[in-house]
Amino acid sequence: MKIQETTFEMSRKTLAGSFSVKMMLMVLYLLLLSGVWVGSVCGELANNKMDYTSYDEMADLLQDLQTAYPDLVTLKSIGHSINIPFNGQTTVYDIYALRIGPVGELEIQDSGDAIPSILFVSGIHGREWLATESLLAFAQELIESAQNAGSPEYALLKRVAVWMIPMANPAGRIIDDLNSGDPEDFYRGAGNTQYGWRHTADFRDCPSAVDLARNFPTGWGTADDAGCGWDRHFEGLAPSSNYETAALMQFVQNHWICMAVDVHSCSQRIWNGWGTDDKSGVKMKQRAIEKWDRGLENLARRIYDPPAAGSSLGDWFFYGLRLYDFVTRFTLDSRYRTGTGGGQFTAWLQENQHIQSFLIELPPYNPRRGTDYETSEFRYRETDQSNTFHPSSSRVRNLIHDSFFPMATYLVGQADAPGSATTTGIVFDDDEAHAVDTNDANGSPLRDLGILAAKIGVDGPGAPGAISSHPAFLNFINQPSPGLWYVARQAFDWLYPHDSYTLYYWVQNYGRLRSSRRCTVTVELKSRPYDSDETAAWTVDASQSRRFSLEQREKSMDSFAFELENERDYELSVRVRRGWTVLRLDQFRPNDEKIFRFTTHWPTAADER
Repeated sequence: MKIQETTFEMSRKTLAGSFSVKMMLMVLYLLLLSGVWVGSVCGELANNKMDYTSYDEMADLLQDLQTAYPDLVTLKSIGHSINIPFNGQTTVYDIYALRIGPVGELEIQDSGDAIPSILFVSGIHGREWLATESLLAFAQELIESAQNAGSPEYALLKRVAVWMIPMANPAGRIIDDLNSGDPEDFYRGAGNTQYGWRHTADFRDCPSAVDLARNFPTGWGTADDAGCGWDRHFEGLAPSSNYETAALMQFVQNHWICMAVDVHSCSQRIWNGWGTDDKSGVKMKQRAIEKWDRGLENLARRIYDPPAAGSSLGDWFFYGLRLYDFVTRFTLDSRYRTGTGGGQFTAWLQENQHIQSFLIELPPYNPRRGTDYETSEFRYRETDQSNTFHPSSSRVRNLIHDSFFPMATYLVGQADAPGSATTTGIVFDDDEAHAVDTNDANGSPLRDLGILAAKIGVDGPGAPGAISSHPAFLNFINQPSPGLWYVARQAFDWLYPHDSYTLYYWVQNYGRLRSSRRCTVTVELKSRPYDSDETAAWTVDASQSRRFSLEQREKSMDSFAFELENERDYELSVRVRRGWTVLRLDQFRPNDEKIFRFTTHWPTAADER
């Protein structure tokens, strides 16, 4: 009804006004909570018990999608998640990655990775079932929508492929999920695990295992409360000591990943690590929240009963206030910089790989008195045993559909040019869609060129890359604690000394200037003997510089062939040369480079001892 929309928008605008009006409406809101005006939550939307997708069910679902849509869907195992007990038999589980798209004719022969891609990852923490469920549902929605050649999703998938890793830590999920996705039946233990099993199943030297979100090399060991016991943030015995960590790092470095979204629950936040200097990142966060909130508004109207016909304006006002309260309780907060260090995946993505990345913490998280999870709209009943990591009400499926789908689709649209954000979402050009709105003065720097994506390969730009990532080698010494384990070798990336390798890279003009811009891209290969002292000098083995002239949003692929020798450590970099004039020819620099560091020394048994 028109009056519903108008009243709701009036309530939001009024609450955004003066402080005194906010306080007055807050008093009215407290009256609603006390039961003076509020009725039961009994709208038309059903509140049945939620059934989550277990690991085995997920594996079957992903295989079924590949079988049903072979021209659109690619499925592969990217590595292993391993249950490593302190003593006893290890158990190995596949980590699955699903690719959706591209569609239409391709300029590059596609053998697994033809165009720039966005990566969605969830399930890094075992107990965060809602994050995994959101990606699985989004994958099915995206695949179904892409069957229509006239749909926005089809237009997007002509320019961007979508990779999804719905459960990055299946060994941890299996520990937590005791009854095939029943939200009331999960692991309960000591300390932090009373709310479920957060960590991996790597129990070497720690009874609470390793927190995968603290095991990446960037800022490793600096997270709060890092330690062992039942601590929430045990970072492992060395950076990248987990097989899951190595699998994710290897995948990212071997594919055209130009943007990434790491989905968690349940703090209701969204952030990226490049901060306020990243105009496009800030704008994307704002627009993503707008998409999310619009879905919350639609969902609230289906949960709450509107006033009866002929009701007073006051009844409609309080109805609008109730809708407003629902949106503010479950909206995402973008003020935090958490997730930018301390061994987190997003920190490694942005600081080491220079990939535009977002970390999203899904709701419900309701800190207000009287509005905690126990009385929220996403609980099946007040007396059930679920929690916010996997809410019990089937209404979470509506939350995924109404809020997560539009937000995730928006981010897919941005991945075509992650240095340039739109104002309104996807911009269409005939039957194609892209991520640049030339009318948005705040969506990107005035002048910016960057490296969109890069990888090292052998068989052409459409094939996955050739880097192998290995976790740290940990050896067991049978002696009294402490000191049962020691690090025999730090984690490393490795390339076999093939006859010839090629670095493939995309350079893109992200700036909002409509005129073409020129830049110089320099590629440099440096090496030194394997296991040299840190002060040892690097030798420049090969280098190349190329000039590019790019229109707004235009990208161009180039390549650099090189050879390797055995028993050496290498650094291969590709950089956009920075401007030195007062005009600041390049106003945003974190996306200016990609750097690969690897060795050609294959560790022997002696190295591991």
